[in-house]
Amino acid sequence: MFLHTDLYTSASGRTKLPYDMTFSSFLKKHWRAVGLAVVGTGAVSTALWWQAPAPATIAAAPTEQYSGARSSNPFASMAFLGPTDVGGRTRALLIDRANPTRIFAGGISGGLWLSSDGGTTWGPINDASATLAVSSLTQSPFNASEIYYGTGESRGNSAGLNGDGIWKSTDGGNTFTQLAATTTNSHFDRVWTIQPGKDAANPNTVYIGTNSGGVYRTTAGGATWTRVLISPSQINDLITFADGGVMASAHGLNYSPSGDAGTYTKLAHANLPTSGFKRIEIENVATIPDALYALFENSAGSGISDLLYSSDRGVTWQVRNAPSPGNTDRKSVVLGKRGGKG
Repeated sequence: MFLHTDLYTSASGRTKLPYDMTFSSFLKKHWRAVGLAVVGTGAVSTALWWQAPAPATIAAAPTEQYSGARSSNPFASMAFLGPTDVGGRTRALLIDRANPTRIFAGGISGGLWLSSDGGTTWGPINDASATLAVSSLTQSPFNASEIYYGTGESRGNSAGLNGDGIWKSTDGGNTFTQLAATTTNSHFDRVWTIQPGKDAANPNTVYIGTNSGGVYRTTAGGATWTRVLISPSQINDLITFADGGVMASAHGLNYSPSGDAGTYTKLAHANLPTSGFKRIEIENVATIPDALYALFENSAGSGISDLLYSSDRGVTWQVRNAPSPGNTDRKSVVLGKRGGKG
């Protein structure tokens, strides 16, 4: 895969500009990335156009339909909602639990976007943010006004940009502030996932999974952070439980009954793969607290190798038929319903 980037003075493409400054500095000063398109076999083409300050909303997205090969596939017929004027992949989605018509979308090189009408129109939250590389989103289960997003893409990183820490909103997502405690630690530059604690006794707890620094936790709403799991492997996903338990995927599944440092144990079971896989996504069942699924990406990164189900929070595992995308051009299946998936 390679990036082919052309810079022009107008959308008509009449005059190409010289490459006389770095891509990132040029982007920050004058331009915005507005799209990525797959060309041929694996080539990615990025077009950059001059854009005046964005209006509050943009035109409604086209309603192009995507159909799968099997009628049993729940994604067999989907309507594209946008946003369309955004650079890079949409890496994170969050539906506001206080108002389901409000949907947040994080673009890995296009920033955070909001639709207030169920996806019909979209507008950027803050184009002047220190970073537009939004990788993960989550909302406090105890206070809907508190929304967090992590930055920096760990896998693919088509834009070639690091993130810049964790950002928090205390007004329901209208404005966000960078958390100062996350700006000086490079582990916060590439955040795979961000998840709130679900223990009502500790409502200000949030966990993040990083690319190379393990798992960090705050119990102070983001004011301070402590590393609770050291791992050289990527923390692809996290789930939390109402009694304070935490499970993290780091080339295997690690469980802690409290989330505290020194309490994580790598799970082992005859049905759990020990090799031949890369990324793992995990999800628990909202109505059955100890039930969860684990989805394993194959070692080639081209599809799903295993899907497992546990009814006892990871003590035992049952093999399930792994899903396959209805569209064979798509290489992955997303597991889960939570905001914050990367």
